[in-house]
Amino acid sequence: MQAQKTNTLPIPTYMIALLFYAVIIFFVQLSDGIMSYIAPVFIEDKVQNPLIMGAILSSSSIFGIICDALFPNLFRAKRHLFFLWNTIIIASLFPVIFLFFPHIIPSFILAMAIWGVYFEFMLFSNSYFIEAFISIQRHGLAWGVISTFRALSLFIAPLIAPYLLDKGNHHPLIMSIIFLAVGMLGILIFKKLFPHKKRAVINEVVSKRYSFHKELAIWRILFHKLWPLYIFLLSAVVLEASMFSVGVLATEDLRQQSVWGGSLLAAHVLPNIFTGLMVQKLGSQLGKKKLAFYAGGIGGVLFFVATQMPTPMLMVLTVFVASCFTSITYPAIMAVMQDYVSRLGSFGSEMVGLQNAAGSMAYIIGPTLAGGLSLFFGNVPTIGMIGLLFGLVSLLNVLIVPRKIKMPQKALIGLPIE
Repeated sequence: MQAQKTNTLPIPTYMIALLFYAVIIFFVQLSDGIMSYIAPVFIEDKVQNPLIMGAILSSSSIFGIICDALFPNLFRAKRHLFFLWNTIIIASLFPVIFLFFPHIIPSFILAMAIWGVYFEFMLFSNSYFIEAFISIQRHGLAWGVISTFRALSLFIAPLIAPYLLDKGNHHPLIMSIIFLAVGMLGILIFKKLFPHKKRAVINEVVSKRYSFHKELAIWRILFHKLWPLYIFLLSAVVLEASMFSVGVLATEDLRQQSVWGGSLLAAHVLPNIFTGLMVQKLGSQLGKKKLAFYAGGIGGVLFFVATQMPTPMLMVLTVFVASCFTSITYPAIMAVMQDYVSRLGSFGSEMVGLQNAAGSMAYIIGPTLAGGLSLFFGNVPTIGMIGLLFGLVSLLNVLIVPRKIKMPQKALIGLPIE
């Protein structure tokens, strides 16, 4: 409360906290972005097979799904800073493995396991921070701001990663660790500046303990209500995962043809820097669900169009336009999901785990599917196919998703506590 009383700035306290938190996430994601760029390069150089590379990359999400199922029960009453601390501590092990362990498949799988665990800690941190600091009317704003800073980091990372790689394989790994250290410093400052906000449902949350079987039963009830949105979120992240696996290799292919080709991944990430800030306004006018579906449909189809372009320059420009639409989908649909987290009360943790599991499954499906398609069709055509698939899923959701979705409170309350 002291931070609120002493705040004399024209910016509301919740906005200052949001911006400060987003800056911390920026440095964490900058480290993650560098590792996301170089990991496929290191692994593909060793295994010499894009399908095996995709399978190794996707193994991180197997551990992610396990975390999604276990975290709601293990850390039911924990606040966002607990998850954020663990994000940075565990993430620092990721580049360490590439630095000091032999570049063999078991080492890569260990690194993928660490990747999956720390990424889930970060996703839980994001949801619990928004729950604690941001009102339900501003969920679109919160996810838009976090997505903007995330996009800024993912835009910068592909630009500096090749430069660091040219200087030596260890340079991007060391820089990744430095960015995580800056993020840890940011947490220490954040802890001093802002009060500890307990979760609104913390007393009720602590009293409820469910077995793993019951956790899955809760997921099943929620999925029954939200399956079209869930498949939409899944397909959106499949496209993203494909861009950061086969898309990296496509960027390297196109860079050999033209200086424009090296900007492919950057062109995909760039629109996220500014479109995330539009979600709150556009969502209030059109509705967050419709905004996500229409933007995904247009953007997905444009991804396919981009891969039909005759030159790398035209392809990069079309990908940029396509990403102006698809970049809206993630913060918009996450704002919708965050509304459900708030409405579910003590079952919000399970909602966070379920939505994160969609991302984890997408990072299993995406790299594996993209790697398999690239064996037959090539890296660039694969991007178009997966983009078109996302566009079709988006347009289908326009037709079948109702305006209002009621949460299954009675069914959830009826589950026995163990």
